[in-house]
Amino acid sequence: MRKTGFVVALVAVLLCGVFVSARIQNPKQQFIPHTIVYRFTQYDEAEKPISIETMVRRVSADGTWKNMTIRADGSVVHTSGNLVGDITSRKTDSNSPKLLGFSYYEDLERNPAWISSELQDFLMFTALRDNGTKLNKLEAVDISLP
Repeated sequence: MRKTGFVVALVAVLLCGVFVSARIQNPKQQFIPHTIVYRFTQYDEAEKPISIETMVRRVSADGTWKNMTIRADGSVVHTSGNLVGDITSRKTDSNSPKLLGFSYYEDLERNPAWISSELQDFLMFTALRDNGTKLNKLEAVDISLP
């Protein structure tokens, strides 16, 4: 009986040690809490705006996010999730352009985008059709920190 109790206690201590070790080695990533208000514009094939919506994005320090989209017809859509890591490792500097007080860099690889290294978020993103015309564009119009 004593031997079984000792083995159970030893296994419990080992499991706790593994858990604590994993938490120390991989601390949960922290994000800068922020709220971004976006204008979301959808375009027809002639690149004329067909719909303009407002999206409010709230990101917490633990990486949880909540979006509220107010559609052109007045309906509201809520979405949420968790950030799994940085969207970029590239850093901005004092020569970088700024939008609404936050530095960004332009990413033109596939879809034109402005990315804030500090916020780990998009300040502008343009989705293109296969033929290169605009499908939609997300643009930050206000950014606030708590």
